[in-house]
This record gives sequence, structure tokens and C-alpha cells, in this order.
Amino acid sequence: MTSPDFFDLPIDLLEPGPWSNLGDWSQAESYQEACRHLAARVGKAAHLKSGNLVLDIACGIGASLDLWVSAYGAARVDAVEFRPSCVSAINHRRAASAGIAVVGDMRHYWKDHPFPRGAYDAVVSVDAAYHFGSLRPFISLAAATLRPGGRLAFTTIMRKPEATVPLLLNMALRLARVNAQHMYLQHDLTNELAQGGFDHCHIEILDTQVLSGFEKFVAQLSPVVLNPRWWQISGTARLCRSLLQAYHYVLVSAERKSI
Repeated sequence: MTSPDFFDLPIDLLEPGPWSNLGDWSQAESYQEACRHLAARVGKAAHLKSGNLVLDIACGIGASLDLWVSAYGAARVDAVEFRPSCVSAINHRRAASAGIAVVGDMRHYWKDHPFPRGAYDAVVSVDAAYHFGSLRPFISLAAATLRPGGRLAFTTIMRKPEATVPLLLNMALRLARVNAQHMYLQHDLTNELAQGGFDHCHIEILDTQVLSGFEKFVAQLSPVVLNPRWWQISGTARLCRSLLQAYHYVLVSAERKSI
């Protein structure tokens, strides 16, 4: 079985730091800055504010957890992540991070430690939801754990209408742990959210800010020819360009229906 860390982007070749995502490049000049901007977009879409209880799904190495507390004033952040190395790294420093309460291994946590129902003001996920086999369990978890009127915000990949997915692109998505069969059209995504207990759905297309932005950033770097890990970065940049043939990169937000 492939290690969950096998396809992780080697961010040390881009810019060392705590963030790791494709980034929002609309107002950023460095990789870490772009990553933080993308997370901030998610936080804004979730209407995060002081005193909120937040659940972060697939939190990576935990930079977003600190952001929800420091920039938005979250009173408590719970989180899950499927990569053991990330969970270990977060828990190692969690004692010094006020407000970060629970970080669990997603592979077991959902089954062994159910989240409290209706407890959270916001459920967020930054640049990770498209790695789920299907968004349905992701949406179900958010609906079950959010209070009525609570906000869900996440980024994902959405299929363009009448788009044909080239075979090579489909293969590349599988290599990147993305199941193209579960990349929704817009009306299917909004219907899935409605059926899952959400309304006031808003979808913002971020193709230029994220996909094109990351590709252009990598293109201006000098490739580390002697480092075999560089293929992961250049391959991800090429995948971003190829995705535009059939997909949009989107920020999705919705409100838990009042009971």
C-alpha cells in the first residue's frame, strides 16, 4: 500500500514554511504567502469570527489551525488529517498553540471518535476536498457537526459543462489521488449540498488565482535538475494547466439549514 505521504509536494524546494497548498496568487509573490491567502479566502467564506468553534478537515501540517485562531479569533479548533506525519507534527507543537484542541488521524478518527453533533460554527477545508473518494461523506460530516446556520467552506475541483476529460488527464488525476468520477458539475454540486442539508450555496471560480497562478510561479523557478523530487513540482504545475481543459478550481461555501 502506498504511503499517504508518497505524493506530498516537496515544499522545501519551493519555499520552506508551514504552508502546503496550491495557493492564491492574485496578490502574492511568494509560495508561503500565496498558501496563506488561499486559506484566508476559505476563512472569509466561512464567515469566521471571534469565539467560533471550528472543525478543519484535512488540515495538513496545521498552518491553517493557527490562522483560524490568530487571524479570526476562533475559540477552539478541532481537526483531522489523514497523513500520520502531519498529525504527529501538529501534536508535537500543539501544547504551545492556544485554541487548538483536538487533532486526530482521519483514517480512524471518524469511526472511533465521533464529532459532537451540531457543535461547530464553521467547518472548513483548504485545498483537500478533491482527494476524497466522494464529497458525499464530507458533506454529511459537515452537516452533522454544524449548528443550524453554521457555515461550510472548502475548495475543490468542479467539472466544466460538456467537457471531455482527456485520457492522459484522467490518468494524471488518479496519480494525484483525485477520482475524476466524483468531480461534480455545478448543478450536481449544489444539489448534493442541498440534499445534504445546506442552502445559500455560493461557488467562486478561482482558475486564474490558483491553477494558472501556481503554474506561472513554478515556470519562473530554476528546476533542481539533480533533485528527483523536482518532478513532483513540475508535474503538479503541468497538471494545473491541463485541468483547465475540463475543470474549474472553485471555492464553495454554504449554510447549514435551520431546523
